[in-house]
Amino acid sequence: MIDFVTENRDGRLFVRLDGDLDIDGIEKIETSLIPILDAQSEIYIDFSNVAFVDSSGIGLLIHLIESLTSKEIIVKLYNLREEVLSVFEILQVTEIIGEGIIVPHSEVDYQVKT
Repeated sequence: MIDFVTENRDGRLFVRLDGDLDIDGIEKIETSLIPILDAQSEIYIDFSNVAFVDSSGIGLLIHLIESLTSKEIIVKLYNLREEVLSVFEILQVTEIIGEGIIVPHSEVDYQVKT
């Protein structure tokens, strides 16, 4: 199951995901998080507490990023664990969502507080 924490800072929304991004958490993301994201102009999503992503989670993530960027909302994913990044690379997620969406932690100098 997935949970999340959000924090606004300097006009940007920071989101920290906690748990597995899988079929069990899709509904919570769709009903609770997406409405918050749609009202933003710049979003940074911290994946440091996400150890597993399944095909449902990847599908949701791709759809979400495409939807937000089509509205000219800036989206950045950071702190991806090696195991999650490996899945993204195998499935060519970067090629689908575009370059510059997944960024190194050094480009995002902020951690969401608990």
